[in-house]
Amino acid sequence: MTWPFGNLQMFGYRILYLDPAWNFVGGGDRNAREHYDCMSVAQLAELPVGHLAARDCGMFMWVTDPFLADGIELMKHFGFEYKSVGFHWAKLNPSGEGWHMGTGYGTRANVETCLFGVTGEIGLPKDRGVRRLIVEPVREHSRKPDRVPDDIERLYDGPRQARRRPTSPLGRGRQLSRAPRRSALPSTQAAHPRPPRREGPSTQNQQGISDMTDQTPEGIRDGAVAADELRLLIERAERLEEEKRGLADDIKDVMNEAASRGFDKKAIRKILAIRKKNREEYQVEEAILETYLSALGMI
Repeated sequence: MTWPFGNLQMFGYRILYLDPAWNFVGGGDRNAREHYDCMSVAQLAELPVGHLAARDCGMFMWVTDPFLADGIELMKHFGFEYKSVGFHWAKLNPSGEGWHMGTGYGTRANVETCLFGVTGEIGLPKDRGVRRLIVEPVREHSRKPDRVPDDIERLYDGPRQARRRPTSPLGRGRQLSRAPRRSALPSTQAAHPRPPRREGPSTQNQQGISDMTDQTPEGIRDGAVAADELRLLIERAERLEEEKRGLADDIKDVMNEAASRGFDKKAIRKILAIRKKNREEYQVEEAILETYLSALGMI
């Protein structure tokens, strides 16, 4: 098992900012494949992106129009629930004058969308003045407006040290780089199944923003993989314990409501126990109980 995101930490980030290399077929010399390596949706899904997320984390992910539905499903696969659109980028011409004329098999495209999803509880934005609509000129192919990371940091806390300025064509400016090339993917198919929810350690880096900018895949040091996997299992168990306590409280609330309406809680609990059994099992138990009670002269 190899970790495809270089020195980015597992479960270390409160915000993930992604710009996947969607593999669109067609488009001629304006296709993204003329500028960098692209990946299919299945290949993108193999990446353990969800393992970068802290327990409570938000995800901003750019998606092109043909992949809008795939983007929402991919976000779900990574363990995030789609909430809304984070940004709409209305593109001006490079000169800054007039609207950019994009490609399209129907109407000509212009606006590009950045989806927003959440795992856990990330809370409300700290700055309610960040606008969804961004009106800025297009520049190099796939380069996103430089202001977006700053806008995200205005919305949610996160120091800048997790972000760096890439130099390769796969990630110019301050945008998220293109996802790793196919050769950088883990060799084992489906090696990184999606955890039910993303949990992370309570560390200082948990507040970080991860760009995943132009990382070179490298192997994890001997022993680190087992430790990370063990931590994941333990934290998943902790999260399940937490959910179990929450369910117990919910059941208690239902019982109290039943009592307030005049129902007997003990009788309800007995009915619940009976409903868990199949009919034959219950009939056998009742027959044995009746026999014992009769022998003891209790009925």
